[in-house]
Amino acid sequence: MNGSQGSPALTVPGLLASLAQTHPAEVALRHKQYGLWNEVSYAGYLEQVQITALGLSALGMGRGERVAIICENTPLWLYAQLGVQAAGGVSVGIYPSMTTREIAEVLALTGAAWAIVQGEEQVDKLLELQAVHPLRRVVYGQGRGMRKHAGNGLLLTFEALGQLGREGHTGGFGALLTQCGPDDLVHLTLSSGTTRGGSGSGAQENGEPTERGDPAGTTGRAVTVTHRQLLSLGCALLEVDPLRPGDDYLSFLPLAWSGEQIMSVSVALQSRLTVNFPESSETVMTDLAELGPHVMYTPPRLWEDLRTALLRRVGASYRLNRAVSGALLRDSMRAAGARLGGQAPGTAGGFFSRHVAGLVLTRPMLDRSGLLRLRRAYVTGSALSPELISFFHALGVNLKAAYGQAESLGLSHVHRDGEVQSGTVGQPLPGAETRLTDSGELLLRAPWQSGGYFNDDAASAARWQQGWLHSGDVGQVSSSPGQGEHLIVRGRADELCRTLGGQVVEPQRSENRLKLSPYIREALVLAEGQDAPTALLALDADAVGGWAEGQRLAYSTFADLSQRPEVAALIRAEVQAANCDLSSEQQVRRFALLYKPLDADDGELTRTGTVRRSVMLSRFAPLIAGLKCGDSRVALSAQVEYGDGQTTAQDMTITLHHLDAASVPDHSAAPAARSFA
Repeated sequence: MNGSQGSPALTVPGLLASLAQTHPAEVALRHKQYGLWNEVSYAGYLEQVQITALGLSALGMGRGERVAIICENTPLWLYAQLGVQAAGGVSVGIYPSMTTREIAEVLALTGAAWAIVQGEEQVDKLLELQAVHPLRRVVYGQGRGMRKHAGNGLLLTFEALGQLGREGHTGGFGALLTQCGPDDLVHLTLSSGTTRGGSGSGAQENGEPTERGDPAGTTGRAVTVTHRQLLSLGCALLEVDPLRPGDDYLSFLPLAWSGEQIMSVSVALQSRLTVNFPESSETVMTDLAELGPHVMYTPPRLWEDLRTALLRRVGASYRLNRAVSGALLRDSMRAAGARLGGQAPGTAGGFFSRHVAGLVLTRPMLDRSGLLRLRRAYVTGSALSPELISFFHALGVNLKAAYGQAESLGLSHVHRDGEVQSGTVGQPLPGAETRLTDSGELLLRAPWQSGGYFNDDAASAARWQQGWLHSGDVGQVSSSPGQGEHLIVRGRADELCRTLGGQVVEPQRSENRLKLSPYIREALVLAEGQDAPTALLALDADAVGGWAEGQRLAYSTFADLSQRPEVAALIRAEVQAANCDLSSEQQVRRFALLYKPLDADDGELTRTGTVRRSVMLSRFAPLIAGLKCGDSRVALSAQVEYGDGQTTAQDMTITLHHLDAASVPDHSAAPAARSFA
């Protein structure tokens, strides 16, 4: 069914049961294994959900009990989630890359007493936690490496669970479904909380931890989700962007993330979208190129990496092809920029060159990347830079910004086809409402938004007031003739800052431009109480390492490479290029190159790749202080990792790079009051 036909009164497993009856042989899922795509029909999908639900019931799982799911992107996750929900339980999404400590926090937060996991790695983590958080049963899907746990009564294979389900009476599943109501709590997803003082992250819906010491812990809060809410959101998105039965979607981002829940569960079941799972996380780009999906839903990082790869491919070609491709791409980008700005795309000559570009440049590039069949790609998780959106629209990719928070189930705004505007996140989905307070804070209200946090009434009352979700983001509305009002998200209220001169700086704008460099993986821009913006830059280890190899530049560790003057000169040129595209108040004047790549296991990134600003401010405080004061060097001691994986404490001196000859700033004056209305 398309969005206008879908009924939010259904339950999620009830909708699957209906599809298995009306379209039993139609392909619902594909999973690539050993180089082959294996298909699962709706009838087969339902069978696995049935035996999972009946098996859990046979084990004694009660209604309302929480079941942790820790799986990679495979059909097992969907069998587990819908099986738990059909049996009256509540699925708890956990990122498979989470550490043992983080998993312990989620289990304590949600009170999960059961778990369904992928295999050995997750089982080992849960067994380590048995002393502090005992579970009733752990069901695992893959048997590789599990011989060491033979005889452990806590563990059960997924096949054995299925056998218990098959032994149940034939009417058992139908009886379970009749007990499910559309307003039952069925899923818990982690709030985004990437900054201190709030669990929403605005355009950064990543389901990830807060600052160490925050009352929500390091894994955020658990956002409650009902059948009706999840299906209502899918209905609203399909009303804006209908899909065709059999359209392909590649599911490779964690199913613990709200974005994957929208597409792989809600939208997939209501549109008969085929959900495809890659062979592994390492083969995603290869499988993407092979599959050629019709729709995608990702954070910006994928598109930043794709842009870099495509430009490298052009740059590595022979001279004539490089010159022709560069000229065609520049002309296409100018036309795309004009269209996105609401202007005419160009003259007849320009139309001819764009037609040539489509034949000799963009079509082959899209075909090799798996984007030729792509009709639309939603980008959410952080702001989408105008340069990035112009680049892909120049290639003919319908890249559309979207906005949401975990508390609104991941989505509330999206661009409409043909109405994409750079710098905005589109318009509200049907049924959603927005309002701006006097201070500029964005308030949201939608039929599908969560009713609150699990077992946290105080935090819920602070975020949801009189039916409105307080986002914590500063926004404004942009009007364009013929395209209505579009939302602009300026960033988190607690991240916007004022320089000593009183100029308002929006860090994410500068950060997004800096990250367009193939050599800069992450950027943290700071300006509060400073004379001008400064930045901590994390290098792309592969890109800079490859550049160093081409320059025959020897180095021992990443820390050593990051502080080489040749690398500093390379990045200085990249920062200067970024500054040319930024207004004077947004331009970075001083920067430091971090001595290590940022890592989710070290708490510096979320599990979907967003920088945890509060952790960075604490961990790299000496560098930040040095940048603020205009120092040239900062001495510190840090853990350095060598090529063999061994780490050791090492004293080092980090050079702070100045882009102009400005004098050391005077910080004696008190910074201006923070008001961003």
